[in-house]
Amino acid sequence: MRSFIAQGVDAIFIAPVVATGWEPVLKEAKEAKIPVFLLDRSIDVKDKDLYMTTVTANNVLEGQLIGDWLGENRRR
Repeated sequence: MRSFIAQGVDAIFIAPVVATGWEPVLKEAKEAKIPVFLLDRSIDVKDKDLYMTTVTANNVLEGQLIGDWLGENRRR
């Protein structure tokens, strides 16, 4: 992520594997005025203003849709 900050990108999108340890680099991105977006998972930080938002899937709805499709399309 620091290489993206050094490059001065317009935005950073990350799918964090771990929830902790993000505050220092997120502060660097914020100081560089680079918005950070989280994908699929949230992180554990005290200052929620260090990132813009978290984009996640609705796993319950996805499961229901798959179940419905399987019920309608099963082999008879």
